[in-house]
Amino acid sequence: GFFFLYFLWRLVLLKDRIFDTDEFQHLHAAWCMSQGLLIYRDFFEHHGPLLGAILAPFFLFLKDPLHALLAGRLTMLLIWFFIIGAQARMSVHFKNRFFVPASLLFLISFTTFASKSLEIRPDVPAAALVSAALLLSTRQNSRRHTFLIGLCLGLSFIFTPKTIFVGLGIAAGALLMILTKKHLTGKGAAQGFALLTAGLFLPIVATAAFFSSQNSLKELYELAIKLNQNFRGHFPAKVFLFPSIQENGALWILSIFGLIISRNNYSFVFGFLGGLTGLFLIPVPYQQNYLFLAPFLSYFAAASFCRLAEMKRWPAWLSSNRRLFLLLLLLLAPAFHHQVAEIKQNNKSQIEGIRCVERHTPQNGAVFDVWTGESFFRPHAYYFWILHDEIQILLHREKMINGIIRSLGDPACRALIWGDYFNRLPPEIIKFAHENYVYSGCGRLFIRKNEASL
Repeated sequence: GFFFLYFLWRLVLLKDRIFDTDEFQHLHAAWCMSQGLLIYRDFFEHHGPLLGAILAPFFLFLKDPLHALLAGRLTMLLIWFFIIGAQARMSVHFKNRFFVPASLLFLISFTTFASKSLEIRPDVPAAALVSAALLLSTRQNSRRHTFLIGLCLGLSFIFTPKTIFVGLGIAAGALLMILTKKHLTGKGAAQGFALLTAGLFLPIVATAAFFSSQNSLKELYELAIKLNQNFRGHFPAKVFLFPSIQENGALWILSIFGLIISRNNYSFVFGFLGGLTGLFLIPVPYQQNYLFLAPFLSYFAAASFCRLAEMKRWPAWLSSNRRLFLLLLLLLAPAFHHQVAEIKQNNKSQIEGIRCVERHTPQNGAVFDVWTGESFFRPHAYYFWILHDEIQILLHREKMINGIIRSLGDPACRALIWGDYFNRLPPEIIKFAHENYVYSGCGRLFIRKNEASL
């Protein structure tokens, strides 16, 4: 009953919760791909190409932008179900029958996982592939399993390179599992290593080969790999790590003891340590990075909680599974309360902005938008259509100014969105916009002066 009520709550959030600007970014990339444009070569993007390829078919039959947003979030919900299912399956081998529901409760209570798995972003399918690799590692008793572990990790890297740390940890654990098997010959260990490596590199080589055939291998490397490594707007891991620990204290504390209990499960231990290390090594360890840690934390916390439940010194009223379940809910109440607070941030103003763009611009009319995303279903006016601070500081200032002014002066550009980030552009651009664009009367949309006079 509790899980069903929680699912209904997710449906409410899916429809009404505020959209992260990243969601518009990923949908616009998918829209561009549906128009026949090649990512990196024909339009700017610094994420992996797979999410856009998956979402692009939506735009072939969904003409309403809000329907596209709903379809995108429903896709994330399906992937969320997969992660939940994988968590349950990887936990069934644990002898304590309370382990599976405990593991799932810890997972869905994890505030960062709950929030970011709702959103349209490549980290969600990447997290699903990480969960799949973990599930396979619990059943690593054939060559096929070993190959599939590598394949899952390789595919997750094509969604987002941020999985490299957790992926290398899981791969190292899987290799150690192979090496510690009894009666395994040197030849068998070499075959296991070869299969894991083959699975890992197959998606990477295939992706590189595709972009090479399109003469865009350089752009793939410079935008999806090199640019992300050179982000200057970095911040320390504690910015999101400390709030996560505060919101999910029971989960983090119990997971420490569960890590010790599960120390012989090498893929879980090394994968978690790799993912945790990644938070301190990548320039921008945003909240979505915690999606990759969620299955580990939940597994370890459940192991710790079940070990405590097996102790003989508990009072009689805690002797039944139902009462233990209620105790666990009590421990996780602060985390669930934090999730409930998310409904206060609704998407009404964003929907109004999207409808405003829809009313005042033609379908083929380009829109200049720095970082609101409200025109994700229209052509962008400038190659660097994402221009938040972290991107601006990577660009040559004069080239950026000249390029934007040239784009705003092009008759194909029918409007611009004057959001907060637009005000941070150089004054030359602000001046040109004031001279050539006028407020549309709704949202943050400004239209060309000659359009307004029609």
